[in-house]
Amino acid sequence: MPSFFSNDFFLKYRKRKRIAQAELLKREIEDRDDISQISIMRIEEKKHKPSSKSIKALAEAMELPFDTLLIPYFENQTSHMLQQRDQLQYYLLYATNHDIAYQKATEIILELEHADDFAQGVNRQFLLSCKAIAREISEADPKETMQLIIDAVAITYPEYDEATFDDDALIFYEANLLLTKAQTYKRIGQLQTAIDLLMRILEGLDRLPQDERDKEQQLVPVLLTLAQCQIHNGDYKLALETCQIGYDTSMKRNKGFYLPDFAHIKALCMVSLGQKDNATPLLKQAYFGYSLLRRNKNASDLLQFAKDNLNIIIETYGVDTMQLPLPEPDIAHGNAKKFETFGELLNDFRLDADLTYDSLCEGICGKTTLENIIKGKQQGNPMVLEALMQRLGRDIDKYINTFLGEEEFYNKQKRDKANALIANKKFAEGEKLINELATDKAFAQRIGEQFIKLSRVIINERHLSNDTAHFEELLDVVRVTNKKFDLRQVATTRLTYYEVVAVNMMAIYLCNNKKSRHKGLHLYDDLIASMDKYYVDDVAKMRMYPTVLNNYTTTLETIGQYDDALPIIDAGEVFSIVHKQFKKLPGFAFNKSWGLLETGRKEEGLPYLALSYYGDALMENPLLADITSSYAKDHFDIEFN
Repeated sequence: MPSFFSNDFFLKYRKRKRIAQAELLKREIEDRDDISQISIMRIEEKKHKPSSKSIKALAEAMELPFDTLLIPYFENQTSHMLQQRDQLQYYLLYATNHDIAYQKATEIILELEHADDFAQGVNRQFLLSCKAIAREISEADPKETMQLIIDAVAITYPEYDEATFDDDALIFYEANLLLTKAQTYKRIGQLQTAIDLLMRILEGLDRLPQDERDKEQQLVPVLLTLAQCQIHNGDYKLALETCQIGYDTSMKRNKGFYLPDFAHIKALCMVSLGQKDNATPLLKQAYFGYSLLRRNKNASDLLQFAKDNLNIIIETYGVDTMQLPLPEPDIAHGNAKKFETFGELLNDFRLDADLTYDSLCEGICGKTTLENIIKGKQQGNPMVLEALMQRLGRDIDKYINTFLGEEEFYNKQKRDKANALIANKKFAEGEKLINELATDKAFAQRIGEQFIKLSRVIINERHLSNDTAHFEELLDVVRVTNKKFDLRQVATTRLTYYEVVAVNMMAIYLCNNKKSRHKGLHLYDDLIASMDKYYVDDVAKMRMYPTVLNNYTTTLETIGQYDDALPIIDAGEVFSIVHKQFKKLPGFAFNKSWGLLETGRKEEGLPYLALSYYGDALMENPLLADITSSYAKDHFDIEFN
């Protein structure tokens, strides 16, 4: 779920509903004592952050479903129901590549059609959005699909008019529905209508004052469809520009699922613009990218098209004969119930985890603060809420929409941007942003201080000559929120995200030193055990789990424990695919090739080596691609290009 800048959200939603401020006050509101025209003006002018009570009153006045707005899960929505939601989205993503995925998606849709939780509100809109996607995949009657989409959008946007919604922000599943509508226009040959609608969707998403990370998840498929329409329309230069924006957005914070698609379209544009030589490497990257993601039909179609229409032969190194199966999406969820406030939800998770107030809030916030959050007297800083949920093994964005004040919202934006820059090794830009945040009081202690310290350790790591000092700095990072932290007790310690990152870096340090390698391997065992035990939501687990598994298997293979590494590699691959984490797959492919080669299965290893090389090339990781290239030359006498 996204984080919204509350002041902008209510201003833009009020304008979308065409309601004047004075009109709001005439409407029936339960807690109207908290709302006046002055308070509405102060909220919309960014001078006042609305309380939970104000948010509820404003939502009621604008006929927004308050329960859905804050905690978008209805009563009795069990972990099985949550799992079905995730499975449905997963199967729809793969439905054009695997017949079984389409079949399972339609089965889940039929089951949810009869579930009370999906009979109304935003959950109903979600289900209809999935149903529209399934209809479009099967090329069902376009008029019926269009009507279904209009009915679904009207659940949250009854004023919607395709010709006049340019000035309105899009919320909930509205953008997803309108994207499917644009894809239907594209299928029936109305390309310009599709392009016009896609441009309006982009504008609607841009107007939504929500967290950039969540916004980008919605932007990428819209940009992809726009590029596809532009290339069909003969607008090759425009399509290239759109692809570059989509590619950059995917690389920034998206999980990279659509990177092969953007490479594929860019290649076709270059061929049409007479740049065939430049197109060939991109087609290779797209082919191996599709294959890494188990998008087998996309891969085989590209291979055939390149041969028949472009006279380009792509060397597959045996990947075309592998036909890797699509993993079953066994996605773990903790139970969810209906709650009036975030505090109630947090307390229920605390009781499930058998944690005292003191053990939950240690190093994150004061006990009084936690008590006030649970009692609904205090909203809590967003970084504090995140860390509390992480200690409980939960992902906050999965359960609630958070409404932030101006300072909180923009600090979160800067923090997430700094994280993205550092993850993409843009250290100079990241350091500048970190130094800016370090002057803010929100980052002066506890979880904010921990973020600053960890970021600086990562940025300065390449300059440190004293490994012991580096290790001590990492211990210091963890002890900001866990003063009694003991490396020997990691397997039985609940770790927040920043703590996991620091412990993973400690394990790398230990494994890089022969004398301490056994300690590093033991630490990896304990870290994996802790994440398996305490991260009850896979959504929370996925941020670091593939990285930890990849680092662990690299060390195992370094010391010749290939048979131990291979099953862990397989588990990491499956986990990454199920959670659409493309960026981790080339590393697993390389380690699998290495393990197969060293255990006498050289020919089985070559396809994985090609997947690794072209996957890293697609993600613009030249250093890793060069390592793979050298390995291929040394062991297979093959030169990847």
